[in-house]
Parts: sequence; C-alpha cells; structure tokens
Amino acid sequence: MSKGNRLEQQKTNSATFYERTIPLHAPNVEVHALEPDLLLYHADDEVAVSLNASAKEIWQLCRGVHSIKDISQELADSLPEIELEDIFGDVVATITRLEQVGFLELSTR
Repeated sequence: MSKGNRLEQQKTNSATFYERTIPLHAPNVEVHALEPDLLLYHADDEVAVSLNASAKEIWQLCRGVHSIKDISQELADSLPEIELEDIFGDVVATITRLEQVGFLELSTR
C-alpha cells in the first residue's frame, strides 16, 4: 500500500471513529453551576475541573446519545460564524481531556 493510500485509510478510520464514538457522563460526577461556567467534581477520584462556557456546551451534549461528530455538527449549526473544523477540533480536545481525567466514558455504536 502506498503512503498516500495509508494516509487516506487513516482519515477514513478517524472519520468512522468520530461517527461511532459516543461520550457519556461517568458515574459519580457532581455538577455545580457557576454561571457561566460549570464545576465538575469526581467523588471517587477526588478530582475537580472547571469548564468554561464552550466546554460546558460540549459537556451538556455528552449524554450517551450523540456521537462526537454529531455533537460537533449540532454546535456548528448553532454557531454559523465559526467553521465546523474549528468546532470539531475543540470538541475532540474537550472530550479527550474529560475522558482522560475520568469525567466521561466513551462507547461505540
């Protein structure tokens, strides 16, 4: 397989990953509103994180229903002045970080 074909395959695999991966709030996470931000506290791990307004919007869409791609598209639809690619990058970064520290779980469909 040529280098170009491998890169195309990776793009395809990534696209499929984001279409199939569904983030869901982890159990035992306490949510505290600090308008306009949000404070999350994971009681099991005694870890807290503060989410700004953008991350808060992403968190609220992580209900175990929408894929990462769907979340990005929903936010892009409500923010037409921002490019989908920019929103997608922020969504992926936020979900990745929240999953790494135990606030989100990821499932696939």
